[in-house]
Amino acid sequence: MDPLIYKFSTSFQKKLCSYHGINCVPVSSTSTQFKVDGFNEYNYLIDINHIFSSSPSGDIVDRTSSVVLPFNMFVHRPWKNNHVLKTLEKCFEDRVRYLEKQGPINLFWSGGIDSTSVLVAFLKHSKKLDQVRVLYSTYSVKENPNFYLHLLNIPDIEMVEISGDYYLDQNLDGIFISGDGIDDLTASLDESFIKKHSWQYLQMPWQDLYYKSIKDDKFLEFCEKFNELSNRPIKTVLEARWWFYTNCKIQKFPIETSSILNDHQPLAVGFFDNYDFEHYMSHNIEKIMPEKNYQSYKQIFKDYIFEYDHDKRYRTKKKKTSSLQLPYYTAKKLALKNTNYILLLSNGQRIRTQNLPLLSEREYRNTYRDSLNYLFNTH
Repeated sequence: MDPLIYKFSTSFQKKLCSYHGINCVPVSSTSTQFKVDGFNEYNYLIDINHIFSSSPSGDIVDRTSSVVLPFNMFVHRPWKNNHVLKTLEKCFEDRVRYLEKQGPINLFWSGGIDSTSVLVAFLKHSKKLDQVRVLYSTYSVKENPNFYLHLLNIPDIEMVEISGDYYLDQNLDGIFISGDGIDDLTASLDESFIKKHSWQYLQMPWQDLYYKSIKDDKFLEFCEKFNELSNRPIKTVLEARWWFYTNCKIQKFPIETSSILNDHQPLAVGFFDNYDFEHYMSHNIEKIMPEKNYQSYKQIFKDYIFEYDHDKRYRTKKKKTSSLQLPYYTAKKLALKNTNYILLLSNGQRIRTQNLPLLSEREYRNTYRDSLNYLFNTH
């Protein structure tokens, strides 16, 4: 089977489509995303993406395979309706047990809620702490200083600071694990959305928000059918947002991320990108934001951390922030390695151009000719 697109550089969507006679139209003058002629249902997913974010990014996928996309996107974990429900603690324990069997563990720790939850899970459940490395930076210490001091007193764990240029010449063995996946499973809430619509809006019927944004009956009909694919009632804005991000945006840990510390393509894993956590959240969406303030977002995971470290301030004051450490270090090393690419295939192959930000039609034709035609769907 030919490899599919795993990650796509959105700035090249319009150019690549034009080579295949497919017309793309920018959603707005400030948006990097495009609607594609002849793919109405895909365009509706683009609309939903813009309803939930003023500056949406990333590729759109459909894990249910019910929507025909312009590009044949690889979905590493297709949607699966849940039948068996575990407790949150059991989800953490089983995930640790599974991952620690795969060799040395490198944990990216930013100090935030997501990565600290993962670290607590290993501290509680791993039987092989001597094979765990914590990869952190000075920013990690600033974000969660008390937990850093706690880690220094655990003799079995190796602490590896990747600040500065340390990571440029290091090739650590094992698998690399981040807290990725949890944002999508918890509706990817951001403070700007709460400020614009208020906490109460999350509990309103989703149709009110959608129709306020796009007054199109066909769009609403599509969304009704799309929401039914979740195999659970979708009534509120919060539930609709959870379903969209869980189904369409859970491609957060690209293959090349692991090249920060290893040039040999080791296994890169999003800890929460897992059916058990997904099924747990589908039954506990109301726990995503239990109180009337953004600070309570992901409270269930802050509570999980608190049960271990008893840090009251972190539990009550810590807000979800988007850590740029991983993307920053990744981009820096990739730039130094001169691995300019326009898309990443599911087998790890990078489709490259040495002329970024430009890609001429002559270069595309001379280098790839018709070898990539299978990546495009017709309409």
